[in-house]
Amino acid sequence: MPTDQELPSRSKTDLTKGIVAPDFTIIRYPVQSGKSQNRVSLTDFEGTPLIVNFWAGSCPPCRAEMPDFQALHEDSSNQLRIIGIDVGQFSGLGTPEQAEELINQVGVTYLTGYALSPDIMKDYKIVSMPTTIFIDAKGSIV
Repeated sequence: MPTDQELPSRSKTDLTKGIVAPDFTIIRYPVQSGKSQNRVSLTDFEGTPLIVNFWAGSCPPCRAEMPDFQALHEDSSNQLRIIGIDVGQFSGLGTPEQAEELINQVGVTYLTGYALSPDIMKDYKIVSMPTTIFIDAKGSIV
C-alpha cells in the first residue's frame, strides 16, 4: 500500500465532506479473550467529535505520527476522542500482534483496535497509510 507521498492524486477517492460517517466495529487493543467490551463501534461515540486514524503495525509513517496523536489525546481528551484503527492485516502491512507491540512500544493510551473486515477500507476509501478522518459531533465527515 502506498504512503500519501507516493500518490499523485487522491481527489477521486476522498470522502465527501458532510456525509454521515459509515459505521464500523473494531476489536479494542489490548485484546482480552472472550470479553464483550473488546468491541467498539462508531455509534458508541454519538455526540463526540472524533479523529479516526487508520494505520498499520509495519507502517513507518504510522509509527512516526503516533506520538503526536498521543500528545493530542493527553491535551484534549475532554473535547474530542481519537480512535486508531489498525488495518494492517488487510493492507499487507502487519498483523494485530505487530500492531499491539507497536502500541506498547510507543506508549499509546488513546483508543486503538483492529478492523474486523476489509470493508472498512472501502467504506472510508483508504488508499494509503496512514489516513486520518475527522468526524464531527453529529457523525458527519468534516
